[in-house]
Amino acid sequence: AWSDLKSVVKTGRPRLSLLEWIHKDAFTADYIQAMGDVAREPARDLARKLGLAGVSRSLDVGCGPGVYSAAFVDRNPRIEAVLLDLPRTLRVTRRLLKSHRHAGRFRFRPADFLADSLGTGEFDLALISNVTHCEDEKNNLKLVEKARRALKPGGRLVIHDYVSDAGFTSPKFAAMLAVHLLVFTGRGNVYTLSQYAGWMRRLGFRDISHRRIGIGSLYPSVAIVGHKA
Repeated sequence: AWSDLKSVVKTGRPRLSLLEWIHKDAFTADYIQAMGDVAREPARDLARKLGLAGVSRSLDVGCGPGVYSAAFVDRNPRIEAVLLDLPRTLRVTRRLLKSHRHAGRFRFRPADFLADSLGTGEFDLALISNVTHCEDEKNNLKLVEKARRALKPGGRLVIHDYVSDAGFTSPKFAAMLAVHLLVFTGRGNVYTLSQYAGWMRRLGFRDISHRRIGIGSLYPSVAIVGHKA
């Protein structure tokens, strides 16, 4: 994707979309497994900092390798975790999680999170992790609204991602990731805390807060949490 940087800077469009990359046979399994390796420690940190004692059913939107749901059920083995992603991705996810000690608590739901419903009033917690940076603001608002619909009253939406400052130039990794997303997706970006909070507030979430994840690591991230009114 980076080999097209010159063309993308001129046109604003990559040669291939992320979805087209994912539909390449040689790409998907390596990509999903690599995302799992990167996410393992942040997932454990997020599970520790969220407080999952009252969660009986969670939704993992665009779950990829399923590492976050795995960390959730490790933290609270009573959780039933619903993992939602494209059928091609879920084939890899199932393989990666088949030997997990709480594998019986995973439910796999094939879906396109932009085109399909996420459910209605089903979940105590909905997680959208490292997904919003692949989408533009219009699609992210759609995702937040779908997640709100999928939650029970009082349920929590957690958006976990890398976050930029107001000038979109730091942290350095976030700024570089924004360029990567330009060449890799054509519509993704790294957003600010105020943007995330604004989307949640606009769509009816309250008591919005955030937690720093992976503090001191090379790639710190943020979890923004809102409660369905």
